[in-house]
Amino acid sequence: MSSSLAEILLVEDEADDAELLIRALVEMRPGTRVAVIDDGVEALRQLLADDQGAALTPKLIILDLKLPGLNGIEVLRCLTADARTAKIPVVILSGTCSPEDVGASRSYGAKACMRKPSSGGDLRQVAKVLAGELH
Repeated sequence: MSSSLAEILLVEDEADDAELLIRALVEMRPGTRVAVIDDGVEALRQLLADDQGAALTPKLIILDLKLPGLNGIEVLRCLTADARTAKIPVVILSGTCSPEDVGASRSYGAKACMRKPSSGGDLRQVAKVLAGELH
């Protein structure tokens, strides 16, 4: 799958979490194309590429908070500060969604800050909410 054609960009460094979420998203919305990047710096590099033809242009970004390179809040801050990516909806999906995380996420324009689910049923519910963000 070409990452430039992805509808969803998942920025997640835990491969198992990424795989489970992709399965749930595709089950909820068959044909959904998901690109995965496991590093905050690399996500920004690909989203903010100087060559507009090479830049990722997803309809939705799902962003973990604890990432190598730059953490999710810093990535979100950079995305909302750049006109090329400011209007792309971002949902934080993390193992930690403390009140501080929620506040920081909202202050930088995240649509939601959701806790990573611990069960299959919860995962399908999260996937349903995320798929709904694609309109």
